[in-house]
Amino acid sequence: MNGFLNHLGACTALQPAGSTAYFVAGLLPAFVLFRAILARQPTFFGKRYFMIANWAVIWWIFAVLMELISIDPGCKVAWGTAAFLGIGAVPVAWFLFVYRFTRGESGPVARWQAALLIGVPLAVFALAATNPWHHAFYNPVSVPVSDEPGAPLIYEHRVLYYVAAGGLYCFLLGAYGLLAAAIVRGEGLARLLYSLLFLLAAIPTAANVAYILTGWSIGGFDPTPILFSTVLLIYSALISLNQFFQLTTVAKDVVLENLPDPVLVIGRDGKIMVANARAAEVFGIDMSQEPTVETFPQVARLLALILDAEGGTRSLPEISVNGADYEVRYTSVDGQSRRKDHAIGFALLFSEITNRKSMQMQLATVLLSREEELAQMTRQNRRINDEVRTDPLTGLLNRRALSEEIARLNEDDSFSREPMVATIIDIDHFKSINDRFGHYTGDAALTTLATCLREGFRKEDRIFRLGGEEFLVLSPSIDLSTLYDRIDRLKTTVAQAARVIPGDFELRFSAGVAVSPYDADTLTDLVAAADRRLYEAKSAGRDRTQGPAPCAGAEGEVRYA
Repeated sequence: MNGFLNHLGACTALQPAGSTAYFVAGLLPAFVLFRAILARQPTFFGKRYFMIANWAVIWWIFAVLMELISIDPGCKVAWGTAAFLGIGAVPVAWFLFVYRFTRGESGPVARWQAALLIGVPLAVFALAATNPWHHAFYNPVSVPVSDEPGAPLIYEHRVLYYVAAGGLYCFLLGAYGLLAAAIVRGEGLARLLYSLLFLLAAIPTAANVAYILTGWSIGGFDPTPILFSTVLLIYSALISLNQFFQLTTVAKDVVLENLPDPVLVIGRDGKIMVANARAAEVFGIDMSQEPTVETFPQVARLLALILDAEGGTRSLPEISVNGADYEVRYTSVDGQSRRKDHAIGFALLFSEITNRKSMQMQLATVLLSREEELAQMTRQNRRINDEVRTDPLTGLLNRRALSEEIARLNEDDSFSREPMVATIIDIDHFKSINDRFGHYTGDAALTTLATCLREGFRKEDRIFRLGGEEFLVLSPSIDLSTLYDRIDRLKTTVAQAARVIPGDFELRFSAGVAVSPYDADTLTDLVAAADRRLYEAKSAGRDRTQGPAPCAGAEGEVRYA
């Protein structure tokens, strides 16, 4: 126990170790400060791994500083061994940072990435820590370079050290390969950033190779952590200050932040990369918490629709947030490396349309009301038109409707394309009925005949009341024999129906028939010809039909005898 306490006490014995120690001691707080500043910077692709690399370098620098200022050689070896946690973590974290940065990826740590980040540093540390048992990492005896207290130790590397170094170099070479490919694909500022990253990372790598192969050192110590920390500081500054490189970048940020509409920039993994002030207010987003769309279901559904339609175009549905309606448009973000396979993220613009939708609803209500008014006016006009064209007593078409029918047939030339039969029917001794039994009975006789006409003729036949007791039936393409049969049945039907009318009289009628094109070439002349035939029937004694004699023929034909 006393030996352990004495050894512990020896490790607490520290002393300044020259300019190198002062430089490292000054570098450590500067690096911690930059790390704190960088943590507050807006997120960028691979930021998590970049921060881990920073922490690993901070630990590495701290271990180097403790080794520099420790006096006891055993304590120097212990701190040198502890440094391998950072030594093993830096290349892996650096590779993963470059992997995500060049691919435009963010989000949670993948399992294989976590396995590398934890497994590799622990394995390297284990090889160094177990050296007292296998002596395959360092020479079992590490002696100071001189007899001065706190002098640096001489480490003789062995096979496991080179195996570990080779494995770590694989990660660095992988990072260089990714950067080289990104430089080829990149354009403009992106290519410049990748090139700077490539060149700056090459400095500590070259120093480490020189240290391993030739033993070159700074103040007797491995120069890699010092140079690597310097490079990370420089690149941290580049990332932090990148927004000030171009006036356009500042202008874009100002415009974005002051847009009245919410704007979100979302990574493919659902991480919200950018939210302007309006978006933060509307959705309640706190960018310091590294938010994801999982916290905002409506935005998550929008991202799912975008990813589902990737490669094509798809309109996004409107959404409602806190009682306000928004129209959503989006554009793909190709990223710095301009990958052609898919976008690295999407910028969503939410345009508030609450007032517009309200106005649209009001307009729709007004239009619906106007449509109903128009429909009502149309119905009223149709009713008025029907009333104008309809005989009020019988409900049949009137002379005005006949005039319109004549105009229509003349306009579309249908009169000349098919035969037409005009039948004029006139009630016999109608004036006598009116004089003997009154106009009420006369009106009943008229309505009775009108009803029998509707029932006795076809749907395609047109029935008109020309005035008084005179009626007209226009029958297209009807055989004369059929027509005469209908007229004969009509006489019987009318006589039977009239028996219910008060008064001692028989309701009989005469009819005149004319056929086109034999009797006339126009509808006007055809009606006049039927009227002449009616006069002939009246002159011959009434209660009869006067017209051309029928002859045998196909249905629909009209022929003279």
